[in-house]
Amino acid sequence: MNSIIIKDLEIFACHGVLNEEKNIKQKFLISVQLNSDYWNYNDDIKNAVNYSETCDFIVDFITTNCFNLIETCAEQLAERLLQKYNNQLTSVDVTIKKPWAPLNKNLSFVAANTHKSWNNAFIGIGSNLGDPHANIQQALKLINTKNTYVLKTSQIYETTPISNIPQNNYLNCVTQIKTLLAPPQLMQFLLGIEQELKRVRTVKNGPRTIDLDILLFNNCVLNTELVTIPHPRMHKRLFVLIPLCELAPGYVHPVLNQTIYNLSKQLQKTQQLLKT
Repeated sequence: MNSIIIKDLEIFACHGVLNEEKNIKQKFLISVQLNSDYWNYNDDIKNAVNYSETCDFIVDFITTNCFNLIETCAEQLAERLLQKYNNQLTSVDVTIKKPWAPLNKNLSFVAANTHKSWNNAFIGIGSNLGDPHANIQQALKLINTKNTYVLKTSQIYETTPISNIPQNNYLNCVTQIKTLLAPPQLMQFLLGIEQELKRVRTVKNGPRTIDLDILLFNNCVLNTELVTIPHPRMHKRLFVLIPLCELAPGYVHPVLNQTIYNLSKQLQKTQQLLKT
């Protein structure tokens, strides 16, 4: 991993809970470490994360915002830096020191530290109502935001419904994203897109304009009321494994401890898909 470090950038700004902290500027010392696994500068500043420009960006962020908590300030600054350099950074460390904290104690400073990184996730997409091709493209467009970026998307496949309910065949694909959202936040984000695309949940496994599922999220294993990761039925669905295999055949399922390629080959003995 390569890093650029800016240490103890001195800024006067208004952050804190007390009224005087909100109205009288105090000294803050900002340190950031900008991390990347794939910088290729070729000794050309045009390809670099410009630390002078970064300092200006930090000063502007710290002085134009007012937070009650320096913890919140550090977290949001980290997110903004990742968004600004979304093609170059993999993670950011931010420390904010407050030397003049009104504590009436003998100390050098209080501080907040945060580490933020891009998360890697795979999203299953399906549609069989209206114009499925258009629905999938619109979903991909809505996923692509400042906190979540589409990296690559598989081909689209046609599959018969797994339900006995009479309905049209589905179109399915998988997209790989990077996101700053945690799994619950990402699930809520995807549910919002489903709602925007007029998905109606009346009958289980019934027809739908769009279906968005988190299949994998880093190497996370999670089971909550809102979301289960890995998706609990992905290894039984060829319409998930085939397109996922296009994107990440060597990805190891964190529960089954098998590659997506091997899971796909096993399931192809009993299931088939049509490529559109």
